Order: sequence, then structure tokens, then C-alpha cells
Amino acid sequence: MNDIDKIKDLLFGHEKKALDAITRRLEIPESRTADISDVLPESVLRSHADKRLAPALQEPVEQCLKESIRRDPEDFADALFPVIGPAIRKSISEALRSMVQSLNQTIENSMSLRTRYQAWRAGVPLGQFILQRNILYRVEEVFLIKREDGLLVEHLQHDDVVSTDSDAVSAMFTAIQDFIHDSFSQGENETLTTAVMGELALWAVHGPKAILVCVIRGVAQASLRTQLREILEQIHLRHGEAVASFDGGTRLSGVTMELDKCLTLERRKDTIATEAARRKLPLPALLLLAAIVLLAGWVIFSRYMDARQLASFRDALDATPGIVVNDIQRKGGKIVVRGLRDPLSGAPSDIAPGSQIEPAELRLELAPYQSLDTAIVERRARRILQPPPGVGLHLEGNRLRLSGSAPMKWKQRVQTLAVALPGVDFVDTSRMSMSDMEVFDAAMSELQPPDSVVLEVQDGVLSASGFAPQSWLLESNRRIPSIVGLRSGDLLGIAVEERMRIAELLSVVDGTQIFFAGNDILLAGEDVVLDQLTTKIRQISSLAARLSSTPQIRIRGYSDGTGAAELNRVVELARADRVAQWLVDAGVSPAAIQTQATGSAATGSGVDPALRRVEITIGVIEVR
Repeated sequence: MNDIDKIKDLLFGHEKKALDAITRRLEIPESRTADISDVLPESVLRSHADKRLAPALQEPVEQCLKESIRRDPEDFADALFPVIGPAIRKSISEALRSMVQSLNQTIENSMSLRTRYQAWRAGVPLGQFILQRNILYRVEEVFLIKREDGLLVEHLQHDDVVSTDSDAVSAMFTAIQDFIHDSFSQGENETLTTAVMGELALWAVHGPKAILVCVIRGVAQASLRTQLREILEQIHLRHGEAVASFDGGTRLSGVTMELDKCLTLERRKDTIATEAARRKLPLPALLLLAAIVLLAGWVIFSRYMDARQLASFRDALDATPGIVVNDIQRKGGKIVVRGLRDPLSGAPSDIAPGSQIEPAELRLELAPYQSLDTAIVERRARRILQPPPGVGLHLEGNRLRLSGSAPMKWKQRVQTLAVALPGVDFVDTSRMSMSDMEVFDAAMSELQPPDSVVLEVQDGVLSASGFAPQSWLLESNRRIPSIVGLRSGDLLGIAVEERMRIAELLSVVDGTQIFFAGNDILLAGEDVVLDQLTTKIRQISSLAARLSSTPQIRIRGYSDGTGAAELNRVVELARADRVAQWLVDAGVSPAAIQTQATGSAATGSGVDPALRRVEITIGVIEVR
């Protein structure tokens, strides 16, 4: 290994080893996988925090769910059965409730007074009374059948019902259902739900693991099926696994309690008559009741008129900006109003006469607060900001827009005060006109340029010339958008002072030559030149640091060429290293210095002392 390779190994050996290690790590998939697994949770958390994760995962997650449901819809249906049933019934019940109300209203407008009277004595709404009078039924028997193989899980019946062979009924129902499905069904999920014979009806409710079959005598309401489905859902929820594993052996005792609820589902004709008889009153009681009703009607009417008057007054208060009413009532001969009131809103006593209420009747318990109503916020802004004549003030959302012309001092004060107003987050003065002189004064006050900078404002546009430090330029560019009245502006005409000074120093030191008496021994007086050079290089380094840059120093060694080429090269490197060490000892960073042997050729004219030198080239590069 020659000297150059040794020097390279000393200077760059560590970096080469680090680079080789990084290359090997990138080429091994397991290493990259481990690196990604280390940062993946934090990456997902950050993506979720800035709301990028949900949109990115939406499409693939939706596609996965669609494919999974398309591949095996039965698993999803079975899992959702205990949950989706109540939700669907709730939606349907809301629709039916609305329909029943409409039907009840129609019936009430068309039925006779006698029917209305009977419904009142029965204590039920008219529409419900009519339905109850015509719908009679009873659930006499109930079977719980395992859906998979048709085994009878449990059977219950009323005591007065003739006992039947429950296993035979279960097997027959399964056989009939299979026959109908094979002969007439066009879909895999179609099932037998209803069968009728005389006064008896057989209703079947199907679930993922079991079928609930009820024998019903009479005409049952449609709502009965919903009740039966709720019972079957509870069985699946509480005993689903036991039913699925039932093999025909020991009965499941826990199911009996749920099935017993089915036998209690009935509607008897004598229910209404019993309720009517219980409510039948003698004539004196009816007369007393009529008097009480008349008295109650008068009281209710009086309270209704009073409530209507208070409601009218409350509506008027609610419509007044800056007033929030929490409660209003009559108490001790006074109308007590409780709530909140902004001092800039209207007075309730001025609103009362419009609702036929005497102001003397009012007792106000209104706590002060600051309203965010647009009209109140604008009043508060005018009161605090005190705009001069000709200045318009308008609130749009949470932005206060100003228009017209006003002195600069007032505009500056507005920028500070307005954002402190409740309901105001931004102040927009873009519609306000300003003279170039006012804008210039604002720019001078905001930027505070050094004497070497000349600012100029024309038609609201800022321009500049001269030179200034880099730090001032960066800060000024940040402040320019906040200058009141300035439409646009830039500082492109200003030279960077540090760059100018670096250029001056480089013109002096770039190409400096240091001469040697022999080998690496400095010529007399060259140490002074080196000291001066070192001082200027330190100045360049300091200036470059302000620009996020660094100096690059190249030291090239020369020889007179009279000796052997290899010996001359060693001498040239020794001279370059001597100067480099001098600079390092004086505080110059070693990373900024490069040394080089030029390999000087023989001059052919004898020894020339002027060739025993080093030449120093200096530049400045930006740090990335």
C-alpha cells in the first residue's frame, strides 16, 4: 500500500466501513422487514392523528369485507342474527306506530259516538279498541326444533290441550318443509313459515341454529310473529351453543323458561268486557265526574291561555339577540324570567307590552354574559374599537371585516384589540385604503432596516436595495406579510452582507503561495504570511456559518523538479501537510482542508527556489 492509499485509509476508512455495513443491511430482506416492523406502529399512529390513515384504508378494507361476504354470507348472517333482528324491528315498529296513529286518527273522525264511548270505558285508544274487539287467538303449543337435523329440543303445551306425540310432530314438520322446499322453492334460503288448518295455524320462526314452531288457535295479530322472533333471538343468545350441540339426549332445561313465554301470548274476547265492567260508574258518580271535568276544563283553559301568553313572551325574548331564557313562569303574582342577558341587548321590559304583559309584573333574574350573536358582536366591536367616521365594520362568521380609510395608529391598535373580542378570531383590513407613505412608515416600523438598506413603497408594493445581514433578510421576509396595507413586496434587490464580505476576503487570500527554503522548512517571513492567512480564513468560516455554508481549502504542494519523481511527490505532500497543520493548529476545521501533490516536472534550467512552494485555493460550499 503506497502513501496515498494509506492516507485515504486513514481519512476515509471509518466512513467506508459504515457504508459497507449499510449496504449489507439494505441487501438483507430480513433486516429491512425488522426495520419496518419497528417503525410501523408509530407510522400508523401518526397517520391516524393527521387523518390520512382512514382514507387510505377505506377502499382496501371495503374490498376485503365485500369479498368475505360474497364468499361466505351465511357466517355474517348467523353472527348478526341476535343483533340485526331487534334493529330491524325497531325501525319497522316506528313505521307501524306512525301508521297506527294515522289509522287511529281516521277512525276517530269516522266512528260513531257509541263506539267512542265504549273505547273510553275500556280505557284504550279507539283504534286499538276496534282491533282488540275483532282479534282473538291463543298459542296452545310450542316446539323448538334443531335446524340442522330436525331433532326436537323442547315441547310445551297448555294443560287443557290434548297431548300429542311431539317427536312425531317435529319430524313431520321437517319432512313437510323439505318437501315444499324441494318441490316449489326457487332459492336456497326459502323456508316454510305458515300453515293453516281450520281454526289452528302453525307459525314457524327460523333462526341460524333452531326453528320455533307454534300452534295457534284463532286469528293472531301480525305483531305476534315479532314477539316469537324476539323469544327465538333470546334462545340463540343464551342457549345457542347448547342447541347447536344437542344430540337428542337430555332435554335442555334452560330453554323451558324462554318457551313458556310463548304460551302466555293470547288475546281473549272477555278482556275488554271485564275492563269495561270494572270502569262502569253509577249516575251520581258520573254527574260528579262531569262537574269535576268542567271545573278541570276551566282551570286547564285558564292555564292554557296563561301558558300561551308566557310562550309568546318567551318567543319574543328568544328572538332578541343577546338574551337566553332558561326558564319563565308565574310565581307569587310575578312573571319570573331566568337566564342570561348581554348588556348590549334590548331590555325585556321594553318587549313585555307586545305580549300584553305589564313591565311591573316582571322579575328578571338574568345573569350577565357576552353573546356571540352577530349583531351583538358588531355593537361590542364599535364600542371598544371606536372606529373613526367613514370606517365600515361587518362580521362574517368569526372574521371582522373593516372598510374605509383610517389612520395607521388606529389600524395597528385594531389588530391588537379586535382579536381579543369574543366571537372574533381574525381581522381583515384588506378592504381599507392606505397611502404609500403610511405603508412605508409601517414597513420601516415593522422591519427596522439597517442603514445600508433603502426601502421604497409604490402603489402598495414594497421594493428594497442595498445590502444587509442574512439574519435580517430572513426575519424581514417572515414579517412582510404582516405589514398593514402592503399588497405585496420582496427583498430581492438586497445583497447578502456576508456573501459580499466573503467575496472580498476570497479575492485577497485565494491563490496565496507559501514558499519553502528546502524540504518542508518555511522560508524566512512566511510564518507571518501564514498567520495573516489563518486570520482571514477564520473570518471566512465565521461568515460562511451564518449562511449555512462551510469553506473548502485546497493546499497543493510543488517542488523544483530536480530530484526523483517519487521523492519530489513526498516533498510536495510534506509541504502541503505542513501548511495544513499550521491552519489546524490555528483553529481551522480539518474537515475543510484537502492536501494534494502536483507532481512537478523538471524545469530543465537548474534549481528554481520559486518552485519550492504550496498554493492555497479557497472556496465556500453550501451545507446540505
